[in-house]
Amino acid sequence: MEISSIISIAIALSFDSFAVATTSGFLIKKIKISQALKIAVFFAVFQGVFPFFGWLIGEGIQKLFADYYYLAAAIFITIGIKLVYQGFKRNPIKTPINPINTIVLIGLSVATSVDALIVGIGFSFVNFEIFFSMAVIAIVTFIFSIAGVYIGNKTQKLIKMRFDIIGGVILIIFGLRILFFN
Repeated sequence: MEISSIISIAIALSFDSFAVATTSGFLIKKIKISQALKIAVFFAVFQGVFPFFGWLIGEGIQKLFADYYYLAAAIFITIGIKLVYQGFKRNPIKTPINPINTIVLIGLSVATSVDALIVGIGFSFVNFEIFFSMAVIAIVTFIFSIAGVYIGNKTQKLIKMRFDIIGGVILIIFGLRILFFN
């Protein structure tokens, strides 16, 4: 396991949370530190825990596939393509939501963490240390999310940036690296 690979994946996964956190900061007129922390903690916890569930699924799937590196590469490349596609397809939020509402925040956290679940499956195939990976993903997501809330709140111009496209490209590159260099 390479720390640079884990950090790269954590950064790629955190772009969705960053984008949603930036939007959340944009929607909150006067942000309080407790609100920013609530958003960042929710995103970090969900993003950090979902890979574990994926890893458990992957451990079960591994027994079915002899050449699991191909499956791991396919998972990372597929998620990357999905993120790039969504980045070009997404429209800005038309109906304001309350990102501080706990139910809304849970929904946003789950939505931004589904990719982390799939990445967890990939982790099981390439023998990444799952608990270390989860911690790195949670920490990176927390940092990106807290920054996103404040950036969105202060500038309101970064909403149109497509960080999910950048994250998708990183995951595609990682998938290709698994495919051709293992």
